[in-house]
Amino acid sequence: RKAVLPPWWEDKMASVPASRELAELYLAHSLALDLDALSDPTAPLTLPNTGARFKRSKRTGQEHLRPTAMVAQRIGAMLTQGLPHLPPFKEPKKHAVLAVRDWLFQHGYREVNLRTLLEYCWAHGIVVFHLGSGALPHGAHKIDGMAMFVDGTPIIALGSNRQYSAWLLFHLAHELSHVLLRHVTVETPPLVDSDLEAPPESDPLEIEANQAALSILTEHEEPVIDIRSTAKLATLTLDAEALGREYRVDPGAIALIWAQRNSRKNEPESYMVAATALKTLTASEVGSRAIVNETLRARIDFDQLPDASRRFLDVALFQ
Repeated sequence: RKAVLPPWWEDKMASVPASRELAELYLAHSLALDLDALSDPTAPLTLPNTGARFKRSKRTGQEHLRPTAMVAQRIGAMLTQGLPHLPPFKEPKKHAVLAVRDWLFQHGYREVNLRTLLEYCWAHGIVVFHLGSGALPHGAHKIDGMAMFVDGTPIIALGSNRQYSAWLLFHLAHELSHVLLRHVTVETPPLVDSDLEAPPESDPLEIEANQAALSILTEHEEPVIDIRSTAKLATLTLDAEALGREYRVDPGAIALIWAQRNSRKNEPESYMVAATALKTLTASEVGSRAIVNETLRARIDFDQLPDASRRFLDVALFQ
């Protein structure tokens, strides 16, 4: 009702055949549902098959992720129609991951952070948006990231509700790695990461994307983070700031890398310490979702989109 049906819709209008047909068209357009099934009250209504590959998620929870993947794909399809100035995406070369930092510094950026990595993506024809939980169907589960191609355009969807940009910086680096390492291509289905704080276990794609993300952030697949595993908040904050300057990366990312490593040592409180440290690391600004989607808003041409797409995107991305 909020994102798909026209604003003047009232349920009593469904008894008028012409009004119902118009509502069915809105639903079919926005959610890629079968129009014939919508028109027949006795026909079963099923979600389109996204073909998505779900990573870091239990098989029992995948049914709750399928609607999320479907909505993300629909948003991607709509966005490709409203970005007339998006540069063409070039197939990544062998060492594309290592070239990300070079490009940023050559273009005058002083560090790798969420804003600068977004600029890299857009300059290279990679669309990035944040899918807020308010855009999801009832009962659907959020995702941390999703990488896919829509009509030949690489698209990254982020979904974490974390407010500090350092969280989404690592998520974006991870999903960008899936694209640059060709884990997703025009020929392959989307790749969905439901929880990027969960260990990758033995999944080769996730392990490789994690290593590549660290290379994007710090230039090293295994950066030296010389902070004691029992570090207190003040120590972590100071050391993260110093290492952030050394690696030319948002110091909040250093704190999160430290937490990720220590969580593997059965020290779950490490993430709590790192999350508290982000409050005092000034580069890890608040409003990560707004940063992602305002970068998108500056590039999208709403006049090129149908009314139904404009309404759907406005609710799903900017409200």
